[in-house]
Amino acid sequence: METPNGNFTSNLIDALGDTMKSVNDLQGASVDAQNRYQMGEDIPLTDVVMRMQKASLALEATIQIRNKVLTAYQEIMNMPV
Repeated sequence: METPNGNFTSNLIDALGDTMKSVNDLQGASVDAQNRYQMGEDIPLTDVVMRMQKASLALEATIQIRNKVLTAYQEIMNMPV
């Protein structure tokens, strides 16, 4: 029987992994679009810029969430028992 804490931890790790994979996929799509545009393929510049912005926003949001989680963890660890 799995403890509620273990289940929460497992779900959190899975969610974080999925999020990192999504951010990585957006970064890869952005780089791919940039390379295709630079090689002269028929891809609109607006599509390239949109993919770059999506990747940038996803990374920034992930960093902000990480910072909030670390701050919350530090506050919990500093609480008197």
